[in-house]
Amino acid sequence: MRSRDIFLTGLCLFLVPVSAEARDTGTITKIESRKLPAAEVKRRTLEQLSRILILDPYPATDVPPKLPLSDLSFWTKPRETSIPGLCATDSVTVNFRPAKLPLKGAETPTFAESIEAKTAYRFAVLPKDSHIESRATPLGKDNPDCAKINPSVDQTFSARDEDDAVEGVWLVGEIERQAVKGSPSFALKCDFGGPDANDRCIKALNELKQTDVSIIERCERAENETGECLRIWMWNQQVSLDVIVDNGKIVRVAAGQVVTVSDQRAD
Repeated sequence: MRSRDIFLTGLCLFLVPVSAEARDTGTITKIESRKLPAAEVKRRTLEQLSRILILDPYPATDVPPKLPLSDLSFWTKPRETSIPGLCATDSVTVNFRPAKLPLKGAETPTFAESIEAKTAYRFAVLPKDSHIESRATPLGKDNPDCAKINPSVDQTFSARDEDDAVEGVWLVGEIERQAVKGSPSFALKCDFGGPDANDRCIKALNELKQTDVSIIERCERAENETGECLRIWMWNQQVSLDVIVDNGKIVRVAAGQVVTVSDQRAD
């Protein structure tokens, strides 16, 4: 009799409808996001975020910190974008402020106040054209090489969007290829100071690397020019490029020398 009671009890529990909260499998649907209590939606979302956020640790040092905690930096796990071979990760900064005064240096209690996020890109497969067709939606499996990227170590770059990322990196490769040939089809203006400026400018173009791109942004073209202007910063090579492109053809390149100055952050 006791075994029969246990069996019936288990059967009843199995047949009882399971609530949406109990069915939490680490995912969330649009229906659940609108029907579940706000606290549960928040919990699930934050739980998922915790699985993709990776702390960007502060560089190791033997000197103990002296100031209160002001921010923590994280990266999201790299993913493949809608552009095949283009990977993306989000740099997330959580800002903190002291919970009370007076301050107690690095022992000061703080609380999270705001969040900043910015997308950074890196190619697993470098573009061979200025435009790449998007992946079909819904997106399938990501390129596994994207998951191998370590944003804390590997060079990433920022761009307005995925299309600018493709075009900007392709332009760097195309400028380098034409420069190496010795007869570029575009007009070149070099803004390098000091002796042998033009030679150093040409040498810099010959040594351009697509993987060294730091920033791709839009710029203003001259009034008498048509097309679009992309400004490409390359911190490692200390070069900036203003590139005028019209109908997929490079019309003009203005190359400048970049001088970077860095200050050690107070800790």
